[in-house]
Amino acid sequence: MESNRRSFLKHTASLMGIAMLNPSLKGLANVSKNIQGLADTSNLTIYQSNDVDLSFNTSIYRMIKKELNEQETKGILVDAGNLFRLEQLNQETLQSINSIGYHAVALSANYLKLGTQPFLNLAKAFNFSFVNCNYTSKEEGWNEAVLPYVILHTKDLKIGITGVAENSFNSSIRVENPYKAATRMAKKLKTEDKCDLVICLSQLGMEKKKLNSKDLALKSESIDFVLSTTQGQKLHYPLILKNKKEQEVILTQGGMGGELVCKNNIGYDEEKNRNVFSQEFIMPTKSFASSTEIFSKVKQLQIV
Repeated sequence: MESNRRSFLKHTASLMGIAMLNPSLKGLANVSKNIQGLADTSNLTIYQSNDVDLSFNTSIYRMIKKELNEQETKGILVDAGNLFRLEQLNQETLQSINSIGYHAVALSANYLKLGTQPFLNLAKAFNFSFVNCNYTSKEEGWNEAVLPYVILHTKDLKIGITGVAENSFNSSIRVENPYKAATRMAKKLKTEDKCDLVICLSQLGMEKKKLNSKDLALKSESIDFVLSTTQGQKLHYPLILKNKKEQEVILTQGGMGGELVCKNNIGYDEEKNRNVFSQEFIMPTKSFASSTEIFSKVKQLQIV
């Protein structure tokens, strides 16, 4: 027990050191941002990663950045959950994550396992916003580190992004039902903030016996996209579902361990109505997939 406590304190101190060496590039959190370079108002591309923490190779972050830089289509980049493991984080890894260029990242329950304050100190070192609407905390700095939503502006589109996470057993965190929280926030984004598109980043995964991303989509209102982690079930294709109002909701996943980044392409008409959707995968792991068998299997998953 004493050995575990020493390990806990040592790693907590290490994370605090990383935060001190990396002053936040965000300053005070800004919930509304303009995305430069997205001038095509008839199309929008959303790049999605999830469960990157399952990779055993910390160079995965550099590989993701390289693959995204090679894409001809610019877009918004989000992570649906489990972007990193606390045990993996060091100065080099954190800089690699920051260099990718995420616009929003889902808060994940595992980020809080060393305590709320260690996470809040660490969050200052990242240059993106953590989003979550079903966790609240009275801890100092929470409202600056964790935003209930962000709004991104392209040339003509207004995009609202919120997020939900699985249950946390951290005593300083109040956890709301994620289905209710997501719908509440989505309604605000659609009606009050007049967002053209609402995205929910879901760390819930697809385990049918628990609260999950598919049921979130089915029971939601005002959400256009649910971008999910792969916990419980891995989808090789997007699901186009109907919510409780019989409105279309699209559910997508990327690959585990960063093996596949999901590329969602959306087309709009002149009235900003969504009229086209397609999905493909890009494969950052091809650079170190030395096994022919593994490479072949991952390559097959790119075919939707």
